[in-house]
Amino acid sequence: VEVPIEVEKVVEKIVEIPAVKPEPKAKKPTAPRLTLDEAYAKLSAKQKKFFDTLKEYAMSKDKCKEKKSTYYILLGQSSVNPLVKLTIKKDCTVALFKMEDEYMKDIRRNAGSEGTKVKVKETELIVGDSQALATAKEMIDLREDQIERYNDYLKEQRSMKKR
Repeated sequence: VEVPIEVEKVVEKIVEIPAVKPEPKAKKPTAPRLTLDEAYAKLSAKQKKFFDTLKEYAMSKDKCKEKKSTYYILLGQSSVNPLVKLTIKKDCTVALFKMEDEYMKDIRRNAGSEGTKVKVKETELIVGDSQALATAKEMIDLREDQIERYNDYLKEQRSMKKR
């Protein structure tokens, strides 16, 4: 006995649904960035003391000069290789250190010659208490030592080239 098999016809219909573009997220209104002088004026007395103490400590170092920018102060012998960069973020004194030594510089330069970019970030220290202030002073001393060693290293390299 044969049983008839019913075959269903499936008809596909392509219906285009118009794409709804997501609305761009509304950005939070950000306050305009304050200049260093404006931010300093808004600092608490304690934070002003930290800022001034660090500035004076760095300026007490040999041949230290101050280079003031809109948002920060560079303190050191040169603006290329400063002891410390002082700025103010979120009503807090921030010390930024470029802790790159001669070995790291060589690695970065060698990589750069082949097209590889090595970016060395600054070490950021938020000075919120007296312990952080003491640490910042130690780091200024360390930077001074690093800069001295680097200058000696450069002198050594120059004397080697002369020979």
